[in-house]
Amino acid sequence: MKLILFVIHSLLILNKLFLINGLPSIICPSSIELRDTSNPTTVVGNGTLSSCNEINLAIALNHGGIITFNCGLNGQSVTIDIHNQLDISNTTDTIIDGNDIITLNGLGLTRILKFNRNDFRYSTPMLTVQRLRFINGYCQDLDGGCAIFQSLGGSTIVMNSIFENNTGPIIGQDVAGGAIWTIGGGTTIIIRSIFLENKCSNGGGLGILRSGLIIINSHFEGNQATGNGGNPGNGGNGGAISFDGWISSIDIIVCTPGRLVEHISRTLGFSLIHLRYLVIDEADRIIDEFKQDWLNILDNAVGLSSHLKNDFQPYMLNQSSSLNRKIYQKLLFSATLTHNPEILQQLNLFRPILFSSLSTSKSITMPSTLHENFIVCSITYKPLIIAYLIQNQLHSERIMIFVHSKKDVDRLSSLLKLLLPNDIKVNHISRKLTSKKIQTRLNMFEHGQIQILVCSDVLA
Repeated sequence: MKLILFVIHSLLILNKLFLINGLPSIICPSSIELRDTSNPTTVVGNGTLSSCNEINLAIALNHGGIITFNCGLNGQSVTIDIHNQLDISNTTDTIIDGNDIITLNGLGLTRILKFNRNDFRYSTPMLTVQRLRFINGYCQDLDGGCAIFQSLGGSTIVMNSIFENNTGPIIGQDVAGGAIWTIGGGTTIIIRSIFLENKCSNGGGLGILRSGLIIINSHFEGNQATGNGGNPGNGGNGGAISFDGWISSIDIIVCTPGRLVEHISRTLGFSLIHLRYLVIDEADRIIDEFKQDWLNILDNAVGLSSHLKNDFQPYMLNQSSSLNRKIYQKLLFSATLTHNPEILQQLNLFRPILFSSLSTSKSITMPSTLHENFIVCSITYKPLIIAYLIQNQLHSERIMIFVHSKKDVDRLSSLLKLLLPNDIKVNHISRKLTSKKIQTRLNMFEHGQIQILVCSDVLA
């Protein structure tokens, strides 16, 4: 992160010296180019200045799509006064192209643009603004983004645009971005744009919360973070840019069931909304996890619609896939997975294919250092036998014992502490522990501070 911020800072300084036609020069090449708006969905204006107004723009933004302007005046600059916040379609990608002549003026009265996906996990729809000027946006609610506020999901791309004198709340712990404030969703991208004299409690120019940020060939000057005290406190972070948290975007995940549920429940920013392939090791354990609602927890984290859970269709996700057809592919690995179709049906598999790696040879060669021993006994006497073996036959400084469930972990570790001498240290690991505690106990086991470690499937 330090390296990324350094590069951004360097580019901002360089671009201050090289402004061409009012915009920063192109120092770093970008693969993202101005969008083609030659076939607009809506043209605001009919060739007269009066037709390029707030009402007609509001109607166009509500429908989304490609929006351009026809205000007459032979390419002269046109300012559209905005008296009330304009809401953008939250179901359709929107492109607004000002063609270097349109200025949207909040008059120091109102936020200019807002769109709300209503779910921070999704990166769609996408808002693109290009060749536009935003001035005098004003908002004193609990949010920033007085020129553009991307609330709860979606993505924003800004190209060849200017943001000037947009003012957000003066103080506040979790409010940022006098000009632009994005929460969740996809990466915010700023290309060849200028931010001048914008103000907010945090990040006078830009506020980014739990999403990515890319800035290319852009210039920030005179922006102010007007808060104080930090976080917790009343802001004051980032004069021009406030960046707080980036949601993980995962396409493929390899895991055991218990470990995955732990991350879903406890790891901040852990998102499976983009998941395409789920690779499960020890898949036989999945069946045992249904009593803990394991699959429903996963489906909810992925964003799988409830009506699709019993109607799987085989297809690959891509950018054009419908949000309501979210499917991920399961790959299950196990040495002991049942072939019983009634049990496998619980996994919601669509046309499952079995791949087997069993050898056709009659003899199987085992590694010379691998030995297998077993004792047939009643379940009642298992802890006693284990304690006996540890004391009398298993002469090892460190022993790891795997059991079936969290309940078994607690039971066996407690019994071993009672049955074994005090100089033999016994501890346990299960999914109920935090990742930090698990790692601490593993380190103690590795260094001999714990001799007996009782584990559930979480360690695998």
